[in-house]
Amino acid sequence: MKKLFLYATLLLLLNESAAQQVEQYSMQMFNLEQYNPAYTGMKESIEVKAALRKQWVSFPGSPSSTVLNAHMPLYIAGGGIGLSFKNLKIGAQQNTAFGIAYSYHQSLGNGTLSGGVSLNYSQFRLDGSLLRTPDGDYSEPGLINHNDQKLVKEITNVEIPHISVGVAFVNNNFKAGLSLLNANRPVGKRDSLSYTYHRHLLFNAERSFDLGRSIVFTPSLFVRTDLKKVQTEISALFRYNDNITLGVAFRGYNSKTIDAIPIITGIRLNDYLSLYYSYDIGLSKLRTNQAGSHEVMLTYSLSKTIGKGKPPIIIYNPRTW
Repeated sequence: MKKLFLYATLLLLLNESAAQQVEQYSMQMFNLEQYNPAYTGMKESIEVKAALRKQWVSFPGSPSSTVLNAHMPLYIAGGGIGLSFKNLKIGAQQNTAFGIAYSYHQSLGNGTLSGGVSLNYSQFRLDGSLLRTPDGDYSEPGLINHNDQKLVKEITNVEIPHISVGVAFVNNNFKAGLSLLNANRPVGKRDSLSYTYHRHLLFNAERSFDLGRSIVFTPSLFVRTDLKKVQTEISALFRYNDNITLGVAFRGYNSKTIDAIPIITGIRLNDYLSLYYSYDIGLSKLRTNQAGSHEVMLTYSLSKTIGKGKPPIIIYNPRTW
């Protein structure tokens, strides 16, 4: 199985080009800023989010990813600002990215319309020493001979800048957004290695319903496409007393795209911290070769509006000043 996975990685490289796809997370509804810069700073508070995901556990070389982002409103500029860090590793490949995002907010009826842009710098890293070919010679320790001039034998890095844009609408119980990732479709090259960031369109929508005084029900839809293939995910979350979250999702829309059923849980630890966990029950053909996927997310929120408007005039009392 390990050799099969490395051969699959190799096939991506034989055409001298690897394509960057959107990293998979099951709890994207809690971290929409990762996919759409228009959501940056819309919570009117400082927020920091960190997520770890290990996909297809027990599958050799399976994807593992980390994302960290922080955002806050920037009223002096009419919107919000954010910073992000991502790291994705799969087989012999590793992709690390840093980004800065800005969004402009405009009140519209009973909600807020936002437009955003993010500037990102990524480094694609390929460790050629981990690749194996059917005709290669690896008979001795340290001997790397792929017998293919297109394949590198050592670690090779490619740096790529890329831009993403998006729009979103948010009010008290509804949000929807559309974003275009890698809008400039950049290509990075070094030696025989060429790496392309393909454009992806992402759409999300969710609506919250009060079920009594203590329970909030939130169904959501998340769709991503490179205009060749489409992946959808629907989810249903229940939040009790603004403290405990339970839910389930379904990824796919037909027999060819069905991938997994994520089970999602969460708890509010205190006024500032919340912890979420999801486990993906595999449904695709890979389910017999892997033991599901795990994802953990920790969020911090200052939980209060910052810097909005002018402070009230201070009137000093001569008795207490």
